[in-house]
Amino acid sequence: NALGVELPADAAPLEHQVVYVQGYNNISISADWFKVNYRQLPGTWLGGEPLAILDKDMKLIPGCAESWYVTEDKTKWIFKIRQGLQWSDGVPLTAHDWVNSFRYGADPQTAFDFAWYFFFMKNWTKVNAGELPLEELGCRALDDYTLEVTTEYPAPYVPAWLSIAIPHPKHAFDKHGEAWSLQPETYVASGPFKLSKIVPDGETVWEINPAYKGPITPLVQKIVYVPGTQPLGASAEQPQVTLAAYLAGEYYH
Repeated sequence: NALGVELPADAAPLEHQVVYVQGYNNISISADWFKVNYRQLPGTWLGGEPLAILDKDMKLIPGCAESWYVTEDKTKWIFKIRQGLQWSDGVPLTAHDWVNSFRYGADPQTAFDFAWYFFFMKNWTKVNAGELPLEELGCRALDDYTLEVTTEYPAPYVPAWLSIAIPHPKHAFDKHGEAWSLQPETYVASGPFKLSKIVPDGETVWEINPAYKGPITPLVQKIVYVPGTQPLGASAEQPQVTLAAYLAGEYYH
């Protein structure tokens, strides 16, 4: 496939290595995880690499961080970022990207709709309320590949809690603004797939990211999200199309 992975001998041809999944309306949303969570672009998580990953058995395994530990006082988590990772535009992915991500999400100007999720991080609530500067947030890069996250209290769930968060590319945001995440030509991925096509109120297509060097190697070439729920503004009386499409074999090919 696009990453040089040899598929089994009995695998379907590459052009058939496509999965169709039920999506939803993709108008007026974002593929920046630290901007929008409740109405993010279908498949946003495919383009990002979290610090830790939950595998198919719901066990925590290394992701962007190859290892982590908590200090003796139980309030400082040290994540060792996997060296060699990069964004799809070739820019190295480092601990600084995670600091930028957390600060972007905590910044009240961002209006992050999932900000409540990080209540455990030192000073997050006050920073998000505009009562403290971003520099007071409980995260910092000890060096290019060492991230320190400080919590308000001992929180043993931190690595698993962060397994759904994917980094924000400050360099792309600085260059293109918020629009960076909704245009295939400006989108940059840290995960196994990258955005390749958006049809307004239609399909959202993700293809293998050839620059991906993380631990989870994708096998399918492409994942296509097909709208299956009611469009924004639809009345409750309008019929859902999801079940009919599923029965017709339009999803999960």
